[in-house]
Amino acid sequence: MDVAIKEICELQGKIEKVIFQKDNFMIGVLMQETGESMTFKGTLIGIEKGDEIILQGKTIQHPKFGQQLEVLKWERPIPKTRDKIIDYLSSSFIKGCGEKQAKKIVDKLGENAIQLIMEQGESSLKYVNGIGDKKALTIANSVKSTYELQEIVADLSNYGMEPLSIIKYYEKYGSDSADRLKRNPYELSREQLVTFPEADNIAERMGIPKTSFFRIESCVEFTLSQLCFKHGHCFVYEGELMDYTLKVLNQNTNEKVELVDIQNAVFNLEEHSIIVENQRVYPKEFFTYEYYLSEKVKQILNTKKKTVKEKKVDTYIKEFQLKRGITLAEEQKKAIKMALNENISVLTGSAGTGKTTVVEAILEIYQRFHPKHEISLSAPTGRASRKLEESTGHTAKTNHRLLGYKQGGGFDHDHNNKLDHHFYIIDEMSMVDLQMSYSLLRAMPRQSKVLLIGDIHQLPSVNAGNVLKDIIEANAVPRIQLEEIFRQAQGSQIITNANKVNKGQSIELDAAKNDMYFINKSEESGIQDAIIKSTQRFRELGHDLSDILVLTPMKKGRIGTYELNERLQEVLNPPTPAKTEALHGKRVFRLGDKVMQTVNDPDKGIYNGDIGIITKIGKENSEDSTRPKDVITINFQGKVTSHEKSEWKQLDLAYAITIHKSQGGQSPIVITPVSKSHYTMLKRNLIYTGMTRAESKLIMIGQISALNYAIGNNDIMFRQTTLTERIEGDTDMVNFR
Repeated sequence: MDVAIKEICELQGKIEKVIFQKDNFMIGVLMQETGESMTFKGTLIGIEKGDEIILQGKTIQHPKFGQQLEVLKWERPIPKTRDKIIDYLSSSFIKGCGEKQAKKIVDKLGENAIQLIMEQGESSLKYVNGIGDKKALTIANSVKSTYELQEIVADLSNYGMEPLSIIKYYEKYGSDSADRLKRNPYELSREQLVTFPEADNIAERMGIPKTSFFRIESCVEFTLSQLCFKHGHCFVYEGELMDYTLKVLNQNTNEKVELVDIQNAVFNLEEHSIIVENQRVYPKEFFTYEYYLSEKVKQILNTKKKTVKEKKVDTYIKEFQLKRGITLAEEQKKAIKMALNENISVLTGSAGTGKTTVVEAILEIYQRFHPKHEISLSAPTGRASRKLEESTGHTAKTNHRLLGYKQGGGFDHDHNNKLDHHFYIIDEMSMVDLQMSYSLLRAMPRQSKVLLIGDIHQLPSVNAGNVLKDIIEANAVPRIQLEEIFRQAQGSQIITNANKVNKGQSIELDAAKNDMYFINKSEESGIQDAIIKSTQRFRELGHDLSDILVLTPMKKGRIGTYELNERLQEVLNPPTPAKTEALHGKRVFRLGDKVMQTVNDPDKGIYNGDIGIITKIGKENSEDSTRPKDVITINFQGKVTSHEKSEWKQLDLAYAITIHKSQGGQSPIVITPVSKSHYTMLKRNLIYTGMTRAESKLIMIGQISALNYAIGNNDIMFRQTTLTERIEGDTDMVNFR
């Protein structure tokens, strides 16, 4: 949908109507002094219906909504007449001043009242009858903040700073914002309001030299962050950081930075935002997470063990086997005893090795020894925690929910407010990153028992660290890796072939079995069509949308999530007069769509990666508004939630999702493309992870040569971490409570 930009103009008038408002973004109607109205949209702060305002921006011709003003700058004119000054001072923006006090102020200060208050502060109100020192300060600060911000925004916008970035910076630094940013615009990058290249462009417009120490320091921090987040590293070697930073700083400029300048910047930043240890440079938070996580692991290891009698354990294991009608392998029995006796231990194994059965036995036997103890079961995602709960019969939570995640960041439980369970079982540990591992273990009491469960052959966490692998490699931590594939799993081609892939062997398919297929297609268009037809066929056979999951390595391209979701929505849930729709940007949500929540929302009880079906789209009355709001209602596997328009950006179509997003969950039917067009993603652990998401049927579509290339590519990206080294080292113990 093309939008024609016409011209830049300035309009003055009164806000006649607010159509939409979220945080500092507003869509409204301005009634101009000429009597004409204009719809506007943009970032405005502290503006309400009825306010006088000057707007500067680009007029655009929207094909659907007509002429609009896209606001670039805004200004609230300082009221000059007696009535307007009284209206302003008695408005909701000015704290501590009602209409009576407003009249007294105007009587005393005249029609320059606002200007005098801004220039002289509370002293200007000293002789106004009935206004004491405290109230004078409150009124003066309110007036100042109202006009101060718009002046700062207008001033800094001249250098290319976005109003929203300025506003967020102002919320933290207040009156000093303009002076601070004029001195060092790279602070915007440090506050993560812009990227380093964006801050660099702003600095150039300000005339700040390329050799500025502020620039060099900012680039060191930016480069370190980029290298760590790109590769999942916890640190970068000093030489690599220096070389990369020098390259970025001296790109497209004649003002050259020297290596010694970067060395001085690293020295200056040390202990503030970075830590240097043995020529390794860490973002300070990553060093902190690694250090305290390793110390907590050692503390738990060194706490006196509470062992159980082996003969009793053997008896309980026999009773468990009789009740279930199964025979546990010796390594499974060893794993049960390890978890019951060790303070912290790791259970790992590939698909079909019976990890779930071992966990069930551990839970049952532990409760027989400790009937009054509280046990915590948790996993990284909502789907993983539900799967854990279904398989064990015990309540399971997401790791975020266990810690009491707070909207906006942080947890209720930490080292100052400990959790109160006795035994913590954390599943799908391969997905758990360094920061979450640190948060979990620091919130556990000293006497806790901890069992970490995972499959190291799956993809590592999206964010920094490789915690499960690092803890397994630390010889101090007891661990058992289950190897034996059980008869029931051996009957599944999916499990058998997933383990073949894991060992670097080609898959073998039995035509007599109907649980796994490979459909040969060479072109992306043919692969896409085969995916569409396969999903249609399963729907025709009576399978629900929730039973079918299309997994793909990438988001872009013909067989990426973006295009596949559009095609699958079109075919599986086409528009009809009976189906309501909601438009969000270019995305259409339709009644019956399969969608995914992409951020944690503890208030609703849903988390990043949860998948549900839209059951209603329409208007609902809201407690905080007299007008009904547009709402999408979604059923997340039994949990029904309502989502207002401002929350729709947290939703994605989920007919097709990435393999990374699928971790921790399973689906009865998985359909996945395997194509050389995904060359950079074709790795053994990616294929293995995708295959093990299928419970009953797995359909792989593409080129067998691409599959064999991926199976042979065990080039798992190495992550630079020192967690293993720290757990095994003799660093001084921290005094944990």
